[in-house]
Amino acid sequence: MLAGAVLLVAGQGTFRVLEAWATGAIAGGMRLAPTHQAGTSVFFPAKKLFIDFNVTTGCTAALLISPFFVLAAGVVAVGRTSLRWGVAALAVTALTIFMVNQARLLTILVFIRRWGYPRGYDVSHVLVGTVVSTLGVLGGLVLFVSCLRRGPRPQAAISA
Repeated sequence: MLAGAVLLVAGQGTFRVLEAWATGAIAGGMRLAPTHQAGTSVFFPAKKLFIDFNVTTGCTAALLISPFFVLAAGVVAVGRTSLRWGVAALAVTALTIFMVNQARLLTILVFIRRWGYPRGYDVSHVLVGTVVSTLGVLGGLVLFVSCLRRGPRPQAAISA
């Protein structure tokens, strides 16, 4: 799991491409905007402009998810839960944070389309985006702990 944290941080560039693809696909599928994705960018029209919406290092869920890899490794290493439940809690948490971050990115896209740039970007990225990210990480932490509490604890070795 520690290796997963390192790989996620080191590979955040590739992860950002995945996030940009997901944002474009969801926006197009929900008919929020016609989009085109290239690398870490999502292109879409907004108020007579063509916007290049870039998923930067500061916007990726990878850096929000990676601490949970370390946390999961810690609780498994000290015997507070089994590897199976540690991985399950990590998976649920990572998926939740990824989806919350997608909601944040889509909110920014919608605000820019509605109010244009820079007004829509400023309101959605700074104000709404910060609140959504904070609530997403807190919600992820609650889910993580909840999953771990439901799982069985490994049996301690009995010494004679």
